[in-house]
Amino acid sequence: MTVAETFGVTADQISDLLETHWADWMLQAPDLALVPRPRRLCDWLRAAEPHEANRVLRALAQMSDTAAGASREAGLVLAWVMMPAATILAHQLRSMSEDIDFHVASQLWIAVRTFPWQTTGRVAANIKLNLRKRVIKDLTSTAPYLPLDDSRLAAVESTPDAIEELIEILGDGLNADVIDQDDFDLLMAVLDAADELEPPSGPGIGIVGDRVSERVGNARGCTARTIRRRVKRSIDALGELAEAQQSA
Repeated sequence: MTVAETFGVTADQISDLLETHWADWMLQAPDLALVPRPRRLCDWLRAAEPHEANRVLRALAQMSDTAAGASREAGLVLAWVMMPAATILAHQLRSMSEDIDFHVASQLWIAVRTFPWQTTGRVAANIKLNLRKRVIKDLTSTAPYLPLDDSRLAAVESTPDAIEELIEILGDGLNADVIDQDDFDLLMAVLDAADELEPPSGPGIGIVGDRVSERVGNARGCTARTIRRRVKRSIDALGELAEAQQSA
């Protein structure tokens, strides 16, 4: 189970919601008119000027607010926009609960439906911060699986910048539809396997190495060759996306 699967929505369903409701939402939140093609919302947000992207996200937050627009559908759209960040958070906190995807998904829903859209500041950054605080508080107060002590929290806070950047690249690929959620989860599993194998370097340890591919393949019920093929396909797609972004 992933955060997206816990929500029970797909990219196609979100596209249908955007096409069905966007015109009506614009009547209540005119800033949404900044997006020329609502079905390509995630692409637009990635390429837009930060201040314009923030205006659109704020408008979606207004429509999602249970005390304002009160639109469940707008809430689903805003949650979908934030899904890469939520997936990253679930990965970072995965050792704190066996039900981490459920915790993140439930708190993401609360975060997007109650975001104080009237305030100033960056919407996406504040939702991510609020989500992280909510999940950690939720785990601290309710999760008996692995209690959140100071040493575990410190380990999460000290995640290497390079790993964070790599996960963000995967999130960009997920948002741009060049990889899907299963590809994302597979790449995260491969990174975990490469990190956990001993010794930490040597033959077969790289993300397309034999030992890593075999370990992940065994866990997923497929061959190491299949894992290597899928990883290579995703890496190639992410590389093409990076080149397109640089030349844009």
